[in-house]
Parts: sequence; C-alpha cells; structure tokens
Amino acid sequence: MKKLFYFTAGLLLSIAAYSCTDNSEVGNSLSDTQFTIVADSSFTITGSSYAIPRVKARTVTQLLGAIKATNFGELSSDVVTEMMPSAQLYDTTEVTDPVIDEVRLVMFIRAATGFTGDSIVPMRMTVYELNKVLPDPIYSDFDPTDYYDASAPIGSATYTASDMDKSTADREAHFLSYYSSSSYSYTYYEIREARVQLPLSFGQRLVDEYKQNPSLFKDVENFNQYFPGFYIKNTFGSGRVMNFSDTEVEVVYHYRYKTDVGTDTIVTDSLSYLATSPEMITNNIINMQVDEALKARIEAGEPLLVAPQGYQVDINVPLREIVSKYGLGSDNMKTINELRLEIPVEEIDNDYDFAPPSYVLMIRSSEKDAFFDENQLTDNTRSYVGTYNSTDKCYEFSALRSYLIDVLDDDGTITDEDETISIIPIDISQESVSSTYSYYYSSSSTYVLTKVAPMVSAPAMAKLDLDNAKIVLTYTNRSARTN
Repeated sequence: MKKLFYFTAGLLLSIAAYSCTDNSEVGNSLSDTQFTIVADSSFTITGSSYAIPRVKARTVTQLLGAIKATNFGELSSDVVTEMMPSAQLYDTTEVTDPVIDEVRLVMFIRAATGFTGDSIVPMRMTVYELNKVLPDPIYSDFDPTDYYDASAPIGSATYTASDMDKSTADREAHFLSYYSSSSYSYTYYEIREARVQLPLSFGQRLVDEYKQNPSLFKDVENFNQYFPGFYIKNTFGSGRVMNFSDTEVEVVYHYRYKTDVGTDTIVTDSLSYLATSPEMITNNIINMQVDEALKARIEAGEPLLVAPQGYQVDINVPLREIVSKYGLGSDNMKTINELRLEIPVEEIDNDYDFAPPSYVLMIRSSEKDAFFDENQLTDNTRSYVGTYNSTDKCYEFSALRSYLIDVLDDDGTITDEDETISIIPIDISQESVSSTYSYYYSSSSTYVLTKVAPMVSAPAMAKLDLDNAKIVLTYTNRSARTN
C-alpha cells in the first residue's frame, strides 16, 4: 500500500518572520517549497532455497554428536582442533620436578541449554592425536583420514548431558598470558561425565618438552608443528549434539617442598596446559542428510533456511523497480529516508523443536564467499545481520537505505547482481565494551560485533514467508509550490 504525506513550509515561514527578518530570500524560498513524504510497501519479494554444500566456520564452537529429526533429517558432527599452549606449565620458582597424577580433556558449554536433543541418551566421544598440521583454509567437509591413526585413540568417555557442574568465575586465560593480559568472566558448565582421561605420558611429554625447550610454548606456530591438535569423534549414540565452546587439557600434579622448619610438604595443584582459542583452527566436520519431506518442499519452491550446512535463501530485491517508479537518483530533489525489509517466518514442526536461526546474514550472493573466506564483519551497507524476533516471528533489516545509496552512488546502474541477495544462517560473537564517564563516574556497556560465521552452533530451520514480506520505501520529495 502506498501512502502520501504532505507537509508545507508555513510553520517554517512564521518562524523565519521572527528570527530571519533580515533575509527575505530565505523566507520566500521556504514559502515556495512543498515537501511530500512518500511511503510505499507494494513491492514484491521472490526467492528460493539453495544448498550450502560446505561451510568455513572459524569459530571456537565444537559441535559434537548425532541427531535425527522428522522434517529435518540426520545430522552428525565431529571436531578437529588445534590447541593454544600455556606459556608456563608450572611455577618454576616453586616446582622443580612436578609429578603428573592425572591428565584429562575437559569440555565446557556456556549455558545449560548448550545442547540440542535428549539430555539423558548416552553418547561416546573418542579422542585421537593429530599427526600433522591442519590445512588452512579448512571446511566442514574436511576428511581427517590422513591426519590421525584410527587404531591409536588416546582416550574416550561415555556421557550424557544431565550431570553438569556449573561455575561462575573470573577465568584468567593463563594459557594466553604470554600473548594477552586480558581476563574474562562467564558462567560455564562442565559435563562431568565427558571428562576424557588421557595417558599420564601425554602430560609428562609436555612437561619434559617444556623443561628442554620452554620458548616453544611461547611460539604458537612452532608449537603447532610440535603438537598439531586433536580429533574428537562421536563413536557411539544418537539423539543429541553438544555445543562445546571451550576445551582444555587439565593436568593434576604434585610436588614436594621444604617448609621453614625443614619438613617436607606435598602440594597438589592443577593447570590447563592446552586450550582451544579463537586464534587457533577449530573445525566441525559436518554430515547433513536432509529429510526427504523437507527436500520435497524445497524442490517445490518453498524458501527454507536449514542449518548447519543446509540451505540458504536467495531473494530478489526489486531495486530497479523502486528507482524507476519514483525516479530516485535522477535529481537532487528527492531524499531517501528509509528502505526497510521485513520477512515473516514460519516455524517448522520437528521432533526437537528446532527454532529458526537466531541470526542471519544478508549480503549480495556474489560476495558471500569472499565475506566468509576473509573473515569480514558486516558494515550495514553491503552486508547486514538480521536478528530473529521470536515475538513477531520475523527478520527485519531496517538500514537498507545505505545499500541503495551505495548502489546509486557507484554509477547509477543497478544490475541483477545488485538485486540478488542471500539470506544465510549465521553465528555471531560479540564483546562487551565499557565506557566510564567523569564527574559521577557513571559507566555503560555496549556490545561490539567481533565475528560472523556460518551457523554451526545448533540445528535450526525455518520457512521465510516471502508472500507476506514487505520492502518499505520512504522518501521525501521537494518541489515548488503551485497555487
């Protein structure tokens, strides 16, 4: 529906009579000008689904497990990951010869809801050492066969998601202490049963290497050559996928020292010798088999979003029609106020109530590969993050004015490429930035986007209701008043 709103300069003229009486030209100019605000939402959006055969998701998310759901399909995911070394494995001023008592791989989730599926179904993970450095770039269809010895696992654990250890702490990333002095606070949950006991020899090997070559642990690239990382594989069970966000190798050790009175005292301590980190490669090896019923809907033309490694929706935004209809860009008498896109969402019934993707990326289809390959961030001109509004059940992109202006400012020509836009499920990372003000020392926090990656955090799907999608244009036209 198109709506026209008319404003005149009468009020401005009355103000000018009091404040600008020495400039009659301004008053006359204002009195002869008419402003018309036009809002039009009659444009049509079309689109269809396209398969995402693989993704490059350089995140710390480790999706592990297997799940099957009606109207969705079968999903399984394993993990390969490099590890960041601790710059110091123990306190060298106090400890000269630590004795290793326990070595374990510990995996954390950031919320009690950090999994999808049945919390009590038993699953088994098996851990292998990588025998060579992972390739870069690396994708979700990576074949780890030549990167580990399938006959030589170094640990395994059978676990559920029902036994969680919740902690809230300021976790100083001591394993990054050489590289960064920052610390951070968060609530995390350890799945107790998912602790994988590793050989004591693994921890001792790290200690021996540290004694002989401590500088190796301060050089990430060289350390990665020494220890390429882990392959963590789901080897039993189906019905749940875990969204692990932190993985560490914890070593428990003891040592002796003499007290002031000369007696020996035994002290037990523990440290994280290795940990996943955003700076290191973490890759999810994803196998997605789409349900035949869902595939039939897509083949029939329904625009469906499916993640991870499922489907995106490519839409056509009729920019040429918009510009042609109103002659935008043809003169300086028209000002584009707003171009907004609203896409209603229909949730899809399934066994585990998979929700629509929390975030989607909107970008030219021709630019999406470069966006992910180069680890770009959205700029609200050529790329946008859309957040799912679960109350209104829609995605909204409210700043497309910048996109249209960017297209018109190029050479004024709009191409098929400019109108072909991809909507892609994504995961995002944000950091809180605090600002402190003087006088009363008040402070505030804002969130800054730090990472945009293809969605691998959880299964998700939704139908975009393009028949009821709206692209709303609002612009102001300035013209001479006719009496």
